[in-house]
Amino acid sequence: MLYKRIMVPLDGSELAQAALTHALDMCRAFGATLVLLHVRERGGSAEASDRFLDFTRRQLAGSGVPIELALREGVVADAIVQAVADERIDVIAMATHGRSGLRRVVYGSVAEQVLRRSSQPVLLVRVAGEAAQPADEHLPSAS
Repeated sequence: MLYKRIMVPLDGSELAQAALTHALDMCRAFGATLVLLHVRERGGSAEASDRFLDFTRRQLAGSGVPIELALREGVVADAIVQAVADERIDVIAMATHGRSGLRRVVYGSVAEQVLRRSSQPVLLVRVAGEAAQPADEHLPSAS
């Protein structure tokens, strides 16, 4: 399969940035365009979001990869899934904590929601040093 448009959703966190290296490698290998997506909360500053995306694009300027920017507003997972269709994305690259069990239930996972709902492939990159926890780690013992 040939990937022409690879999207990385970014929220300004180091976690989200972790997928960039992998996405850039894929873009170079396939001659693809990198689409940087930022989803702001309703009522959030569009100007601040634009500055963040532009700053990130400038940081990647020497990568040799064509870069486009996409800005959405709303519920993050919903906005990512919709952006995939709107931007004709072939694959999504996202970072994840790799949480499991009770921690995942309590904190939820945007990456998991996107994985379940996206019509396109999703590359999940586990952040270095973030090992998945056994599902029963946080459950009380039966003793």
